[in-house]
Amino acid sequence: MHGKDAVVEEILDWRPYDYVTDQTVLSTPGGPVKVLHTLEFEPLPTGTLTHIRFGAPRTVREKALMDHIGPAHGEALESSFPALIAQLAAEVARRDAGGDAEPEPELPVPRTDGPVAGIERLPQS
Repeated sequence: MHGKDAVVEEILDWRPYDYVTDQTVLSTPGGPVKVLHTLEFEPLPTGTLTHIRFGAPRTVREKALMDHIGPAHGEALESSFPALIAQLAAEVARRDAGGDAEPEPELPVPRTDGPVAGIERLPQS
């Protein structure tokens, strides 16, 4: 988002297809507040269940602000899912119809002397 209502997000932990954890700085009438949340994706036979988990506020000020804005923030996140699902469904349909999608890039290969050396890669589906 741009302009006076800009939201700054910092990705703290990301495991594609499983979860993403970020810290978001939200503007409030009482000043900015940092919100920690994780979106976790649980595969189901019929689709994906998304869990949204919020970190507990760390200060009295953050607690007061989150008590005020927390419910609206959660509702805003949840209300965005139908549009996201529609966009994803349209992209899948376009690709299934032979659209001009770029092929998926090759995943980088870890260094043999790096921190994940010796860990087997998961099979690609």
